[in-house]
Amino acid sequence: MPKRQEQLFWLYAKQLDPGTASAVDAENRRFLGEWSECVATFHPCVSNADRGDRLWLFRLDHPSAGVPTRFSATLQKHAEQLPARLGVPNLNLKRRSNLPTPLVVSRIEGWPRTDLGLHVVNDEYNAMLVTYSYFEGRAGRHYIPHLQLDQLRAYAERVTAAWSGVACACHRHSANCCGIGCYSCFQVGCKDCDGTGWRHFTAWANSGYPIDYSTGVPVAMLEARGLTSP
Repeated sequence: MPKRQEQLFWLYAKQLDPGTASAVDAENRRFLGEWSECVATFHPCVSNADRGDRLWLFRLDHPSAGVPTRFSATLQKHAEQLPARLGVPNLNLKRRSNLPTPLVVSRIEGWPRTDLGLHVVNDEYNAMLVTYSYFEGRAGRHYIPHLQLDQLRAYAERVTAAWSGVACACHRHSANCCGIGCYSCFQVGCKDCDGTGWRHFTAWANSGYPIDYSTGVPVAMLEARGLTSP
């Protein structure tokens, strides 16, 4: 597959007041101002005048080999130092390094719980369309669901319907496509998905990467551009 020329990294915090969120914004800008290995931008993605969950995006543009790994480690250190820098010892700021972010639709109905969003892992599939299925145990921990064949078939039907609703049409230009879009066939130069596979990615990015985190789940906001997904 052709490699996308950007990588997305995320920080999140639970239930911040607006003043602390603004202070984190300022520290994130200072942090990024000290980064020099490639072009990078910073985006506060949640606009909330009240106390609430927050999410921040760091975007690397055309990073060379090894740069994303070094940035990831530097960002982790930044997140660990922020509580002391801000004088807020209970600041619960963390890297989002495993769960799809943002979700491009609300959680898919049915069991197991399934999210459909953009891949966050620091690899060649970063920011590409992906699903994640799990069930929640104690303390909100995620566990692998155990499925019988009939459940697996029903699950596949639900995910296929949701995926088909958000996948970009650029996959139709590839002879290697599975039929509804996959890593090997989404087109990096596509004006709509920019290689992510999500048909509204470019429009969402151009609007500033807005996210609705009011339900505790980060869902990409498209209404401001008159779009719906699916």
